[in-house]
Parts: sequence; structure tokens; C-alpha cells
Amino acid sequence: TEKKLDKFRKKQWNNIKGIRKYQNINRSSTQMLFNEEQGKHILETKNFKTKKNPEMSKDRYTADFKSLCVLNTLDRFEEFEDYPFYYLSPSLKCGRVFTTYNGIPSDFRRCLRLKDGSQLAEVDKKASQPFFISADYLQEVLDIQKSNDAYIYIKEIENRIILDRGSTICDITFDKIVREASKLFNLCLNGNFYKEVAEHCKKEGSPKLHRLFEEHYAEFKSQLLGYGLYNGNKYTGTQFPLKKAHAFERHLYEMFPFFMAYVRKMKSEKGYKSVSIKATTKESKIFIDGVFDTLEASRRDFVAVPVHDALIVRLDEAEEYREMLYQLIKREYKSIFDIYARQDNYGRHLKAEKLFRVTPYL
Repeated sequence: TEKKLDKFRKKQWNNIKGIRKYQNINRSSTQMLFNEEQGKHILETKNFKTKKNPEMSKDRYTADFKSLCVLNTLDRFEEFEDYPFYYLSPSLKCGRVFTTYNGIPSDFRRCLRLKDGSQLAEVDKKASQPFFISADYLQEVLDIQKSNDAYIYIKEIENRIILDRGSTICDITFDKIVREASKLFNLCLNGNFYKEVAEHCKKEGSPKLHRLFEEHYAEFKSQLLGYGLYNGNKYTGTQFPLKKAHAFERHLYEMFPFFMAYVRKMKSEKGYKSVSIKATTKESKIFIDGVFDTLEASRRDFVAVPVHDALIVRLDEAEEYREMLYQLIKREYKSIFDIYARQDNYGRHLKAEKLFRVTPYL
């Protein structure tokens, strides 16, 4: 097995060596240094009892700590390439790039700095995947509104809701669809999407989900996306009894019936993975393709490592990256930004500092 993994890794390195953006991600990654003293303090003081499997979590932290300490001793790229813990793996399906720093605990990521002593920071988009899904949905709705296909779209949504719920929503109008799409987009835009869903769960008889939001925010987000938006239950293409749905999917349907009809229609036509692939593909288009195309056209020396829906960058350049990401999203969703920038309720959120968060590392 180890031989097969080693063979796979070498093949992967050979496939990506000549691609400039991967070369730059590698160059940036190998410039990082793990603060062993801070990491050791985290390892000794971390309360693993709050984890689902405390023993496994502690073992993972310990193993990652040791591996990061080994990375500190490596200098030449060939040494990194030969060390199994260090990897760079692009996804062919969605364009994401997975590196060593995706896999380590976020506590340890905050212990990273550059070998020249410079501080690092993480620039990320709040509610990133819901934002991209809702933005694509709103853009599609606005495009249809301009065309002559609004009636056909309403009938498709109505048929989907009848199929899913066994009933319809009275008086579906395109204005209602636009209002709901705008409300969803606004929640994702200002970073309140998860909070709003948690409050709805509390009101509608799911206090455990609300407690999960308050006590284990990361787990709440993971379950909401996994069970609420991305799940592939057996009812994807057939009549969908809401009573048998997971609580997260049911609550999302209560809050955003037109949007959820759109999501389930996409799943039935393109497969249940299509929604998550759509979100991560758009995320990669901004955070990887957009950023690295911009940087490679204007600079030779820079530090940027993608981590999920974020970038690890120099702290003193974080604002520059935040503005760059803002301009890329603004260009991607020009029609939405043109409309919303003129509305006071939304326009105040269309700013780089509102859309992207900067978190300095220790």
C-alpha cells in the first residue's frame, strides 16, 4: 500500500510540475514555518473531551504536530516532494487545490509564519459556499426575469414543489421568487445565513440544532451543508415527503421553498453532487484561478496558499488580497452588484471589508 501511495504521489507531482499556479502554491507553501513552541502549548492545553472521539482527535493532533516539526527541517523542494505528509492535490471536478495546510487543524494553521519571520493572515469569505450558490441562483432568476421565460420557470418550480410537498404554494408569482432569492442572497452576503437558519430551527421545534450552532459552530455548518443542501437521499428524483427529510433540509424548505425547489431540480437532473460541485467550482474560480491569474500577470514574488474558502497570505498584504477578491467577485456577479449597489439595504454590504474577513495568525 505504501508503495502504491508513493507511486501515486510521484505521478501527481509530475502531472502538476509544469503548471504555473501549482508551482507558485508550492513555492509559497515551502516558505512557511511552524511555531513549534506555540504548537506544543496547544497540544498540551487543548480540551479534547469536547470532540466526538477524544482519543482519535488527540492522536491526530499529535501526529500532525510531529509532521509539521519535520517540515521545519526541510529546505530543498525535492525534500518536501519526498516527504509523504507534504502534498498538493488539485481536484479535476471542481478546481480546488488541497495542500498539507488544508488537512491540519486550524489551531495549528494559526501557528504558521514565514521563514523570514513575517506574519501571516487568512483572508476568507463568510458563508462562502451558500454565498456562491445563492448568487448563482439570484443571477439566474434575474436573467429569466429579463427574458420571456418567467411563466415557464414558475410552472417548473410549481411542479417541483408539488412533487416534493404534495401541495403547492398559492399564487406563485415571479416577484415572490425574486424577493426570496434576494433575501437569501442578502443573508449570505452579510454573513448571517447560518445564524438565521439556527434561529428558525429554534422556533420550529429543533432546539438541538440551535444548540449545535451555539456550541459547535463548525459542526453546525458542516451538517447544514451536508444534510440540508448536498445530501443525496433516495427521493431526489421522485416525490419527496418532507416528514422523512433531515431536519436541516426540511427547515431550509420552510424558509426558502423556491430556492430549495431549484436545488432539488438541479439534483434530479444532474445528480445530487451537482450542487456541491457548482459551489466549490465557483469558489475555486475566484480563490484560485482568479487570484493566481491576477498575481502572475503583475508580480513575480508573492505568498498565497489556498485553504478551503480562504487564502493564507502575508499579514502586511492582507488588505491588498481582500480588495483583489472583492473585485473578482464584483466582476463575476456584475449584474447583481450593479442592481444592489443602488439599494441602501444591500449597498452597505457590498464592500471588501464586509464580504471578506482577515484573521491574523499568532
